[in-house]
Parts: sequence; structure tokens; C-alpha cells
Amino acid sequence: MRAFIALEIPDRIRESIAGVLLGYGTRYGIKIIPPENMHITLEFLGEISEETASAVSCVMASLDAGKFEAALGKISTFCERSSVAFMDMGVGSNDAIAIHDSLHGKLSAMQGIRLEKREFFPHLSVARGSSKNLKAFAAGMSKKWTGSETFTISRLALKRSMPGGANAKYETIFEKGLS
Repeated sequence: MRAFIALEIPDRIRESIAGVLLGYGTRYGIKIIPPENMHITLEFLGEISEETASAVSCVMASLDAGKFEAALGKISTFCERSSVAFMDMGVGSNDAIAIHDSLHGKLSAMQGIRLEKREFFPHLSVARGSSKNLKAFAAGMSKKWTGSETFTISRLALKRSMPGGANAKYETIFEKGLS
């Protein structure tokens, strides 16, 4: 199964983001991420077995991390050729990084997992498309999206990604509440 670990965003925040962005997908020729798929990815695990998923769930269950306040900031793209537009974490970034680092350390010793080696940057992907269109979208949205209200991140989830291209679906395999 293709899997990843994510911080869950409250429904009201996802719906608020979608309410602002959905009308702009067609205008900019991009695909807005459906609200039910919005999350902050902590670790992409790739293809893992059921046994590995169970071991990852145990690592997550043993994690000692508290809930924290967060807010999403400006819309941007990663680079000139980026196929993703995202919102950075204007508030809560250090908390997300601490949870990522704790998980990364424990997971990197496990068999059956190949973790990404790039630096972790907490963000919420909001759109996919061509780099030219996404860049125009990010620039155009700079006046319309000023950031989210502050919210509490209180859940961490192991999710399975079911293929579907831009219409991928995510299923929660394991969830841990943050204390």
C-alpha cells in the first residue's frame, strides 16, 4: 500500500480554504485539492506492507506530542517547475517540525521504509497543475487569501493513498490524538 503520515486539519478550516479557492481552479486552469484530501504531510512512506503499517502505527502510538495551535499563511509554489501550490504554516511550524523530527528518527531505523532525505517544510498542498498556471494562481491569490484563522492540530494519522491521479482518495489506517 502507498502510505503517509499526516497532521489532520479541522474540517471547518478545510471547508473555509475550499470555499475561497474552488472558484479559482477553472480561472487559472488548475486543480484545487478537494477539502477531504487536505492535510500536512509529515512523512511520505511510499509502498509499505501491512506488517510495516502495523509497526508504523506502534511508533505513532508511542509518540509523546501535544496538540498545538496553527495557522496557514500565504500561497506559494516550491520552484519554477513546481506542479503544486501550497500554504505555508504561518503559526505552528516549529511544533510540526518537532513532531516530524521525532517520528523521522524512530522510523528511519525501521526495515521496509525508505524515507525522503529532503528537509521537511510544513505546508498544506492546495492545488496542482502546470508551473506557469500555479505561479499565476499564487500571485493572483495573494490579495484574496491572507491566511487562515488560528486552529488546533490535535490528530496525527497514518493514511493509505488509493490511486486516482488528481482524484486520489485517502483512507485513515491509524489515528493518534495529540495530548
